[in-house]
Parts: sequence; structure tokens; C-alpha cells
Amino acid sequence: MKKIKKRGPYNEISALPEELKNYLLNKFFLSSKRWESVLGKILAQSLILNEEEVVKYGKKLIDEVIDEPVQTTLVAKIKNVVCDYYNESDQFVFSQSRKANLLEVRQVAMYFLRKYTDLTYEKVGKYCGDREHATALHAFRVVKYRITIDSHFQKKVDEIDRIIRKS
Repeated sequence: MKKIKKRGPYNEISALPEELKNYLLNKFFLSSKRWESVLGKILAQSLILNEEEVVKYGKKLIDEVIDEPVQTTLVAKIKNVVCDYYNESDQFVFSQSRKANLLEVRQVAMYFLRKYTDLTYEKVGKYCGDREHATALHAFRVVKYRITIDSHFQKKVDEIDRIIRKS
């Protein structure tokens, strides 16, 4: 990313307040042009705002810039990776079926949707077959727990995680 030359307390990302820098860096799915736009606006505001106001403004701006199509693309990517790994059709996985072989796939998908997006449990449930938020919360907790007690399951989840991060 090219440096943006401004005369102010924060003239590049490394000089931003730590809280805002971490918040920015966690939004990995922004395109580079969008990054430059967001960063430029934050740096411009740093000329007139104090650190606390810059952090507040920056977080608000980042949240506004991250729109639904970007989230939807990431959701589709995660769902596809998980379904491909288990060799199951997403049409069946996210149906209303309660079959055990589909349940694990669906729960793992919900786990990664929570891990890699800022979606609420309610939205995760909606993206996974129009389920309730409690179902998504339960799925996240089940996967998190199973990782700690089942090494075979942990290896599966780690492999899926690696594939998601790689693609």
C-alpha cells in the first residue's frame, strides 16, 4: 500500500492509534482501493480530531464501507469450502434436514462464519438455512468444544481453516 502524504499526527497506518490499527487490520476482506480510500479519510480527519475521536470515526467509517456484497462473497466462500471438504452439496447441508452427516457440516460452516466475519448469530443462522440465532450459537459452541476433546475433529477443522485462509 502506498503511503499517503499528509501533515498530521498519523501520516501512515503504522502511526495510527493501536486500537484503530488492529480494528482496520482485522477487516481483511476490503480491496486495496477501498483500503486506500478508508485510510485517506481517516488520515485526513486525524488533522482535526483527537486520538479518541479518530478511533471512533475510523471504526464507524470502516463499518460503513464493509457492505453486504463483500460479506455475502465471504459467506459463500466459507460455505463452499466446508461443503467441498465434506463432499456434501450445500443444497442439502443448508436444507431443513436434521441428518447427522449434514449436521456436522452445517455446524462447522456456522463456526467459520462466526470466526471469519462480523456477522451476528442471527445472520449466521439466516445464511445457513434460515435457522434461529440460538442454533448458530449452539453450533459455534459445539465445534469449539469438540476441537478440545476430539483430535481427529480438530485436524479436520484445522485443515478447513487452512483451506479457507489459503483461498
